[in-house]
Amino acid sequence: MVTFNWDCSTVEVILAEGNYDDVVYNVEWILTGTSDQVDSNGDLYTAFIEGQQILDTSSITDFVPFADLTNAMVTQWVIDAMGAEQVSILESNIQNNIYIQINPISAVMKINN
Repeated sequence: MVTFNWDCSTVEVILAEGNYDDVVYNVEWILTGTSDQVDSNGDLYTAFIEGQQILDTSSITDFVPFADLTNAMVTQWVIDAMGAEQVSILESNIQNNIYIQINPISAVMKINN
């Protein structure tokens, strides 16, 4: 089983937009997957993907002041902006990466002559 964790704590803001200050419009996110299986050193298998998500600020209805933002809140904005299909693709890519770590299909080898 793979557990997913979002870090959406780094954001870009528009300093002033309409009646609002520090409006989040771009989120730098990291999605990390951690397996419940361990490697030969006892470490959990992990993989991550990082990217950016632009948020639509054209019609702000429930503005949250920057000081009141949480990672969970911004993560939900990112997930909503991406859509379920894109989130599923990202999670599948991480799961596949971890699967290949656990069950390698290739290796680097050196010929000695």
